[in-house]
Amino acid sequence: MKLSYESRALSEDLIYVELKGEFGYPDVLHTKDELYRLLGKAKKNLLIDLNSLEYIDSVGIGVIIGLQKRASELEGTLSLICRKGKIFKIIELVGLDKAFNLFSSFAAARQSLLGVS
Repeated sequence: MKLSYESRALSEDLIYVELKGEFGYPDVLHTKDELYRLLGKAKKNLLIDLNSLEYIDSVGIGVIIGLQKRASELEGTLSLICRKGKIFKIIELVGLDKAFNLFSSFAAARQSLLGVS
């Protein structure tokens, strides 16, 4: 399954992005610039939902790390939504579960980041 995504603003400075399919080479390279653009548009905060991914490789992980670095430069945050499963195991294996705000669901992320239930 090819990589696709949907995005929407949750607030003035927070954009939600749901990734679907395979977040890996070469498709991730076409989406990377758009994710950086969305981060800039959000002014600093991005929430990326990984729950609909079937696959992620080292290039995809590298894009996520790069986005976090850029968010930090903007004095913002990059948060991830990823429940238990094969993608979570990869996130955990490379230590991203300790480096990011990590939520198991959209509802939990929304509550924490926006104070909305």
